[in-house]
Amino acid sequence: MAEITVFHFQAGNTLIYRLNTKLKLLLLLIYSFSIYQLSLKGVLFLSAFIFIAVSGTLTKPAGLIRQMKGFIFILILIVAASMTSVTGDPLFTGLPFPTREGLLSGMLAGWRFVMIIILGLIFTTTTRPNQIHAAVGEILKPFPLVNESAIAARMSLTIMFIPILMDMLNEIREARKARYIEGSRNPVKNISTITVPLISGVILRAGETSMAMESRLYSGALPGTKQAVQRKEYLLFAACLVPVVPAFLL
Repeated sequence: MAEITVFHFQAGNTLIYRLNTKLKLLLLLIYSFSIYQLSLKGVLFLSAFIFIAVSGTLTKPAGLIRQMKGFIFILILIVAASMTSVTGDPLFTGLPFPTREGLLSGMLAGWRFVMIIILGLIFTTTTRPNQIHAAVGEILKPFPLVNESAIAARMSLTIMFIPILMDMLNEIREARKARYIEGSRNPVKNISTITVPLISGVILRAGETSMAMESRLYSGALPGTKQAVQRKEYLLFAACLVPVVPAFLL
């Protein structure tokens, strides 16, 4: 069975796939905001609901979670920054940091980061880029002095390039392993052998995308057909909002 590639669309036919993209995007914003406003108990409660939903709506949730190993370094930096910036009772005698309060703060900050990444993975895994383009355009259309088609196109292109970047990183890692560079202790060599091919690859891919859009006379116009929201989709949206209320009460 093929492994899920991080931030790539994964075909499926469960409830979250059938949910209207506008409602799905609104859920992503509400959940992301709530996670950074909730207490520790509230975050854990909402996280439990998200994990239950993921296990029931995605066909390969275990493979999806394994793809998060690439974010471990960022997670460590977030936890370390919180642990060394919060004062309190020191864990070790004679050392001002880390503190017990800093440790709890760091764990909470790290878990919030993990949940935001998981929410982004769920959204990109269950939503096609063209659906995001149409949904963002429909949401912004009522606002005056806003070029909704341009903003929607930029957002969909940005989301489209995220999995491309991850694919490039995987290709660079495999190339480094094939050339026995992966275990090098030279930090300058390690950084240069990753950043230089990554930047050049991004520039090349961006140029190819631009030329492809120009050759097809792409104007950024939104699709003519709107994504109609059905009653059952509103009910599913409301059901997903239910756990947010008790999470704030904890």
